[in-house]
Amino acid sequence: MYPFHATCDRLRQNRTAGGFTLIELLVTLSIAAILLTIGVPSFSYVLEDSRMDRGQSSLVDAIQFAQSEAVKRNAVVTVAPVSGGDWANGLSVMLSAEQLRRLEGLTGVSLSCVGACTTLSFSGAGTSTAQTFRLCSTRGSSGREMTLYATGKVKSASWGGCGA
Repeated sequence: MYPFHATCDRLRQNRTAGGFTLIELLVTLSIAAILLTIGVPSFSYVLEDSRMDRGQSSLVDAIQFAQSEAVKRNAVVTVAPVSGGDWANGLSVMLSAEQLRRLEGLTGVSLSCVGACTTLSFSGAGTSTAQTFRLCSTRGSSGREMTLYATGKVKSASWGGCGA
């Protein structure tokens, strides 16, 4: 009989559940909610920076493509906004009337050219007139200022005048 009681004791010990109690679950969910409350606003800044990076890359890509096509074809290649004078609605790289490339519009940012620039042209030598573009977030006051030199080099710097 002794071995039978030992087997029952072992079975009883193995029967205890190894799960979570309700209090442990509530504490874990509370901690997760607090971390999400702290982390979500920070994530919106990450998304904003990503939009700014994408806008800057889109403009620089269009400029570099237009410059290389102008040199390759030894002809004037133009970068212009797709609609009206709003550079953020998309960019079009053109050779005379032929559209070489079209870049889609930007969301969450505004792109403007400082001064009266409706187009940006590169000569067959790859040179252009110097221009300055400003990229601003539609949600904040931070932005970037991109200066295009006559040689085609683009220099970017942060710019804080977007909210003004």
